Parts: sequence; C-alpha cells; structure tokens
Amino acid sequence: MGGLKALTRFLEIDLNERISPMRGFLCFIFSAFFICGSALSVAQAENVAAADASESSIEHYHFEHPHTQILFSAEHLGFSHSNGRFTDFEGELILDRSDLAASSVSVVIQVDSLYMGDEAWETHLKSADFLDQENYPEITFKSDLVELLDENTAHVSGLLSMHGVERPVILTVHHNKSAVHPFSGQYIVGFSAEANVKRSDFGMTFGLPLLSDTLSVKIEAEAIPVEVSEISKDNKDRGLDHSPSIK
Repeated sequence: MGGLKALTRFLEIDLNERISPMRGFLCFIFSAFFICGSALSVAQAENVAAADASESSIEHYHFEHPHTQILFSAEHLGFSHSNGRFTDFEGELILDRSDLAASSVSVVIQVDSLYMGDEAWETHLKSADFLDQENYPEITFKSDLVELLDENTAHVSGLLSMHGVERPVILTVHHNKSAVHPFSGQYIVGFSAEANVKRSDFGMTFGLPLLSDTLSVKIEAEAIPVEVSEISKDNKDRGLDHSPSIK
C-alpha cells in the first residue's frame, strides 16, 4: 500500500486547481446563450464539472508542442557528441486515477522532421544507411508498464518501433511539476525522461564501430488536458487565438 500511496502522490492532480481556470471560459460560453448569472451560474457550472471529473478516473493529456522537445545525442568518432531533435510528433498521456500504475504514454514521431542543423547531414540520417525514411516514415513508442522508483521518479517500459524493428525500451521519467500555468491559466503536467538506445538493435549498423552505436535520448515534455488542447487548436484554426506567446 505504501508504494501505491507514493505513486498517488507522484501523479496526483488537484481537481479544484484544474477546474478553476475554466471560470472565464465557462462564463463566456454561458453568457453567449444568455444563461450566465441566471438559470446556471458559473459557480454551479464549476461544481457540475468537478463532479463529472471526480466520476471519471481516466484523464487524457496531449503533449504541448512549444515546450516539448525530443532530443538525442551520439558520439561522433570520439571527437564530440552530436545532438539532434525531432520537431514533428504527437504524444498522449493517459492517467488512470483508479489504478495509476495502469497509466500510459504513447508517441508518434515523423522521421522527416529530424533536425541536425545541416541539410546534408539530415539527408544522410534519413537515408537507407540509417533511419530509411522512405520505407519507415514513423518512429513510435507505446508504454506497457509503469514502475515507481520514488515519489517523483518512475521507470516507464514500452515498445519502441524504429526502422521496421520493435524492441523494448525503459524510460526513466522524472515528474517535475503539475499545476496551473501562471500566465496561460492552463493546467500543465511537466516531466523529463531519458533512455539509452542501441541503433544496432534496430538494424542500423552503418559506420560501426567507428560511429557510436548508443543514442542518448532525452525528452522534455509539458502536457495539457485534451479538452484544453482541442479548444486551443479550434481557436487557432478559426483565427480566434489571441493569447500571448509564453516561453
């Protein structure tokens, strides 16, 4: 039971803190239909939302792109460590309140978005010598096990699919903070993750042993509730997003 309590503290979300930033949004919606302040007040609407949220034990989050980075590093002939990143990806985090160990994360990365800061280098890494983008355009990860190490750190095991090969990988994940963003008012779940991956395990052997076999993967992520991300995307699509850029 002690481990379950610690896991609860690790992923615990304050519903009242999460619901309160919706006050302005709810008031706007209800006022548009001449309801705000009459048949149903904003306070009542928040109570209903809180009740609904408490009844559902599963919460869905999407990675927020501006503040999520998928990075990797590899030794280059012993001279240096070269760094790269992927800029096009989608990720989902599912928190299960009734069984937090059953929570999961999944990510889909577009190989074409690989960025090294040099076009020729990027082209080579996307070629058949390495990632072979033409035949394998996506890299995916889907977790299947969460093991708590302490109140803020967990091992997240799952299957990584890359270059047409699927292998088990363990991410060490550190929970940084879960709270309402002081500027945007959105609820944010923030974490850092890292893992080491051998490219030869995925059939990429070009340049071995001169070029490094081990890739150090690092992920910095901020996730927002699905309903918030969908509203934000809808507003952007309609040209209604006038919120300031928060870095």
